[in-house]
Order: sequence, then C-alpha cells, then structure tokens
Amino acid sequence: MKKTRLQIELLLYFNSDINIEHIAERIPIIPTELRNKKDRNKSPNSDDNLEGFIRYSSGYLETLDLEDVCLNFIKTLLPAIEEIYMVIKQFNGQARFEIVVEIGKIKPSLYFSRQLLLITEKLEADIDIDMYIL
Repeated sequence: MKKTRLQIELLLYFNSDINIEHIAERIPIIPTELRNKKDRNKSPNSDDNLEGFIRYSSGYLETLDLEDVCLNFIKTLLPAIEEIYMVIKQFNGQARFEIVVEIGKIKPSLYFSRQLLLITEKLEADIDIDMYIL
C-alpha cells in the first residue's frame, strides 16, 4: 500500500478577464500554475468561463502531520501576505486553501495551526480538504 502524502495549496481566483500574469507579477512568490479566465472551460452553472486563478503549492510530502506541510508553506507565504491581500482586494479576487490528503496505510493527523488560521482570516479565505484513499 502507498504511503500517506499531504499537500497544501493557496488558490487565488479572479472572475474577470484581467491578465492573470499581470496580477502574479505583483506577488513576490513564483506560482505553481496560472490560468486566465479566457483559457478555462465553461462553467456548468452559466454560459461564462470558470474563474482565472493563481496556484501556489507546497507539493506533496510523505508525512502523517499536516503541520509538517503547513509550516514550510507558511514560511513561503509570509513575506508576500500583504501583496496577496492587496491583489485580492484590488481585483475582487477570492482565496482558498486546499489541503489534499492521500491516505495510505496509516491515517494522518489533520489540525490547523494558529498561524495558518490567522493567514486564512487575513486573506478572508476558505479552507477545502480533499481526501483520497489509496
């Protein structure tokens, strides 16, 4: 059976036709992925494309403790939190942390540090947890 792996991502969504690369240049972190709204598929709920986004990812780490993944990711985000907050406000964006859990033989521990929760509050972000049994 495969080992348990955890990953955390911060996604910034923008529902306008603005160039996502232009927004990403204002944030001093290299994104994992960028997609402009015009390049996305149509939304299943409307005749409009899905939002453009900027994704920042920790990458997968073989661990049973979410805190192991979060601490390094937070260190990466902290120097850019003000810039992230400003582009969310200026371009009417939304933030969401996505925690991806691939559960192997041993079950992981999922809890949120105070620092992650403070950043989540500052960015007015949601938290989404996706779990996959391997």
